[in-house]
Order: sequence, then C-alpha cells, then structure tokens
Amino acid sequence: GEETGEKAILTECEGNVGRLAKILALDLEAALAASSPGEGVESSENPLSADYRMQRGEDGSYVGAEAHLKWEHRRYGPVDPPLLLQIAKESGDLYLLETNIIERAIKDAEEFRRKYGQQFVMDVFVTASTLYDRRFVPYLQNMADVYRLRTGYIRIKIADPYNLEDPEKTDLLFARIRTYGFVMAEEEK
Repeated sequence: GEETGEKAILTECEGNVGRLAKILALDLEAALAASSPGEGVESSENPLSADYRMQRGEDGSYVGAEAHLKWEHRRYGPVDPPLLLQIAKESGDLYLLETNIIERAIKDAEEFRRKYGQQFVMDVFVTASTLYDRRFVPYLQNMADVYRLRTGYIRIKIADPYNLEDPEKTDLLFARIRTYGFVMAEEEK
C-alpha cells in the first residue's frame, strides 16, 4: 500500500475509487478497440488522440516532439496521463495503448518533417514491459514496413529505465529495433 511505497491497485480498491477505476478500465478497452491510429487520428468519434509536445533547438526552431496519447472520456472528460497509464497497466491494455501512440507518431512524423525539416525527430515512450513483450519487435518491423519508416524519424525512449532487465538482453533488443530504422534512447534517470 501507500505506506510501503507501492501504488494501490485502483481496480481492486473498495468503494467509489474501485468502481470508477473498473468503469475507466472497461471504457479504455472499448476506446482502444474502436481506435484506428492509421486513419483519422483526431476524429471527433475517437476519444483517443495524439498530443505532441514540441521541442525547440538552440536557435528556436522546432527539432522534435514527444508523442503522448490523450483520452477524452465521454462522461468524465480528460483523463490524467498517469491515471490513464495506471488503468491501462491494471487492465492489461498497456501494450495496446503504447503501440497505439507509436503508430500515430509514425503516421504523423512525415508531416512534421515536411513542415519543420528533416532534422525533426519524434519521441515515443514505452515501458520496459512493452519493450520485453514478445510482440513488440515484430510489431515495430511491421510498422516500419507499412509506413516505409526512414531511419532516425522515431526515437524510442524507455519510460521506466529502472525496470530494464539484463543489460546484454536489452542491448540485443535495442540492436534489433535499430535495424528497422528506430533510434533507441534511454530516458534520463
């Protein structure tokens, strides 16, 4: 619990907190199932949308962006990103949530590069659990093929580097991911 430094499992809480967390988990699952990152990302029918936090270089020009997923709940309004991640993790939808934003970022990166120049890099964050998921590398290979990804367009940052496993295993995974045109960057600790 809170006193040991561990996060409460919201979907297992009693009372209103637990009920609300369970509703959010079910609604997130439905939103992810209905979401189609390859089509109209900002569709008014789609409660999930991309939020790009722009990054400037020393000269003031845009050099990149961080891609984040926003969720506008139909009843409760915007869902705070840490809560969104917690609910996704608890409901087993974290991998799907993270791959959803990766596809949106890949899809939109070419437009950003046309607008801001070829130096523009899109950052996406994944958790260690997604990195080590057996579906992840084949997913990235597929995305690179589908969107004809050019090397250096997308930089993958590990959101929780303290959860990385064996450095040798991790380095091998990073090397495989780089072969599909992605750049790997550990998030600062």
